[in-house]
Amino acid sequence: MNGLADIANVKYREVDDLRAEYKLIRRFYRTGRFPNYVIKHLKLMLESLGEVPLVVRSSSLLEDRLGAAFCGKYTSLFVANQGDMESRLKDLLGAITQVFASVFSPDAIQYRKERGLLDFKEEMACIIQPVVGKKCGRYWLPAFAGVAFGHNEYTWSPRIKRDDGMVRIVAGLGTRAVDRVGDDYPRIFSPGQPGLKTTVQPEEIVRYSQHQLDVIDLKENSFKTIPITELVESLGGNYPAADKVFSVFRDGILSPVTGMLLNTDPKDLVATFDGLLERTNFAEQMKTVMDVLEETWGVPVDVEFAHDGKRLYILQCRPQSRGEAAALVPVPKDISPEHKIFSASKYAQTFQATDIEYIVYVPSLAYEALQTHDELLKVGRTVGELNRTLPHRKFILMGPGRWGSRGDIKLGVSVDYGDINHSRMLIEVARRRGSYVPDVSFGTHFFQDLVEAEISYLPLYPDDGNVYNEEFLKDSPNALAEILPKRADMEDVVRVIHVPKVTDGKLLDIISDSEEGEALAFLTNKD
Repeated sequence: MNGLADIANVKYREVDDLRAEYKLIRRFYRTGRFPNYVIKHLKLMLESLGEVPLVVRSSSLLEDRLGAAFCGKYTSLFVANQGDMESRLKDLLGAITQVFASVFSPDAIQYRKERGLLDFKEEMACIIQPVVGKKCGRYWLPAFAGVAFGHNEYTWSPRIKRDDGMVRIVAGLGTRAVDRVGDDYPRIFSPGQPGLKTTVQPEEIVRYSQHQLDVIDLKENSFKTIPITELVESLGGNYPAADKVFSVFRDGILSPVTGMLLNTDPKDLVATFDGLLERTNFAEQMKTVMDVLEETWGVPVDVEFAHDGKRLYILQCRPQSRGEAAALVPVPKDISPEHKIFSASKYAQTFQATDIEYIVYVPSLAYEALQTHDELLKVGRTVGELNRTLPHRKFILMGPGRWGSRGDIKLGVSVDYGDINHSRMLIEVARRRGSYVPDVSFGTHFFQDLVEAEISYLPLYPDDGNVYNEEFLKDSPNALAEILPKRADMEDVVRVIHVPKVTDGKLLDIISDSEEGEALAFLTNKD
């Protein structure tokens, strides 16, 4: 009807061309026309629902299958759905066009190419759901929401088993649970072991908690991120299920919230979810949900959920992304100190990354020193070009903070799936002098990409007594200009170490043992 059939052929373009084309495609779709019968039925739907916020989600033929979940690859958009019918219909139609256009997003195309799905005809449909929640002043939001997984691939305690599962939970809309956003943290717990926390000390719990939440602004008809303190102040303390979501932090002590928040300073509130996990059966409820769904599907699943303070809503279910299970190999104890490159003593998974030829390293201080948004984006684009140039699975990526961050990319290198998909391993470096502390990223769409692509992940804490051979990483010759001459101006920020060239033929091996909670990267001869 809109003459856009030929756009399907852009899926065969290179990723850099796709990025440029995608902007035009989204514009073409936004200005397209809908058949009259579609508009008629959408009007009837809006009349029936009333002015309730909506979310428009993708539902394609290829997504949500085992080994190809397409997590975050297609667009989902919130529509405030406020005002007169003409305005509400216009906003809804605009959201639908962008979901359909996302079939041609560079990330989705690259993802299909990786899985041999490029030549399949992709058929997209839209699911339109009322947003779970309630009106809180000028905002609409659920009490809390998140994502849950039947199997836990990222344990923080030896007492947690894989089938204990894992949940990421946030106050407000669940977007902050599935994306890596800002210097903010969800509450993470295992439904099978809800009492085992990722952080224990009150000061750490406060530091690594959620400080912002996502809402729908009914007055401005927009999706918005606001501080928790601002929302609670505007509501006069009347937050839904406040005693389940918040604790009070005073004089170094965390204590439960009792009743409403009328007499509590919003600045003292911390989103711990202790009340939910310690005084309700929510953890048991989530474990039952995940077990029943796994039994029915025959595989572990992940679900997105929301809670309005009274009822739990399951919004989506798909097979859980899984990589091949790695054999357990103990970390070698006889490696000489001069051959050790880095080690880790917590958050280690079980994997082996061997015969690594290249290390792509982004030094923390150099990245922090960048002044403009364009300079930060250029680092991600350079990494993307290296990803498409270096030998497949023969290189690892090391950099500060949260790779794949959305929003404040000062917190980590801005990369998409197509910028990392050929790497063997991704490492996040947390130095005490900076504000970069890796989020336990399991459960985000970004981490799901790593699992499906069998890219190992490890956070490093160099200042916690671990091995970190900074001299090797910073002083080894930089091969960037030789590999990408057009990116020679990025040598101060992006370092490429050709391991055999600087070590007389040695290669890099990384052995990680989740049972012992340790990992080691070391140089080794391959004779």
